[in-house]
Amino acid sequence: FFFKQKTAYDIDEGEIYNYAGASIISTGPEGAGIDVDDVFDNSRDPVRAANPLYVENAGYIEGRFALGADENATSEINVVNSGTLYGRSGVAISLAAGQGDSSVTLTGSSVVMGDVVFGGGDDLLTVASLTSGVLGDGLFDGGDGFDTVVLGSYALADLLSFDFDGTLVDLALQTANGVVTAQFTNFENWMFGNGDSYSTSALAAAVPASQVPLPAGMALLLGGLGGFAALRRRKA
Repeated sequence: FFFKQKTAYDIDEGEIYNYAGASIISTGPEGAGIDVDDVFDNSRDPVRAANPLYVENAGYIEGRFALGADENATSEINVVNSGTLYGRSGVAISLAAGQGDSSVTLTGSSVVMGDVVFGGGDDLLTVASLTSGVLGDGLFDGGDGFDTVVLGSYALADLLSFDFDGTLVDLALQTANGVVTAQFTNFENWMFGNGDSYSTSALAAAVPASQVPLPAGMALLLGGLGGFAALRRRKA
C-alpha cells in the first residue's frame, strides 16, 4: 500500500493503522503525513470538538511533519510506532500547545527522524523493547504539563549515562541491539519497568557518571585507523 499526496491524511479523530511495507507520504511543502484538525467536520453532521485519535505505524510516514496538529487542536492523540516517522522540517511529531493528554510509544524497529514535540497536557513517552538500535535523532520535548518517560523494558542498570544540565537530558541506554542515545527536555518524571519512579534531578544523581562505550563498529574503525597510522610511520 502506498498513499502519496499533498496532505496524505487529513483526519480529526478515529484510528489509523499503517502496516509494515505501507507508506503514507505528503508531497506538499506544508503538508503533514497525518494532519490533525481542531474540530470534527465531515461536511454532514454539525461541527464539534474532535475526539481522540489513535495512530499505529509499522510502515513509513513522511511529510513536513510525519504527524502534525493544527495550532488550535485540543484532542488526545496516541501514537504507537514500530516503523519510521520522518519529518522533513526536522520535526517528526508536532502537537499543538493546547493538546490534551497524549502519548507516544516507541517499540520494535521504531525509527524517529526529527523532533517529537508534545503539547500542554500531561503526556507520556514510552520506550518499549527496541530492536532497531535507534531511539531518535532529534529532541523529545514534553511541553507544558507533568510529563513522563517510561523506560518500560529497561532497568536503572541499563542507563549508561543520564546527564542533566537543568534544561536538557542527554541519555544513553543499553538495549539488546546496542547503545541508543537521545536528548530530552521538559519531562518531569522517569519510570522503569519495575515501577521505580524518579524526578529528573533525582535520576541524574542516581546514575553514576560513566563513559558511554563506542559502538563495536566505531571501535573497529578507530583501531583500523590507528594501525594504518602506525604502518605509515614505519614506512616513513
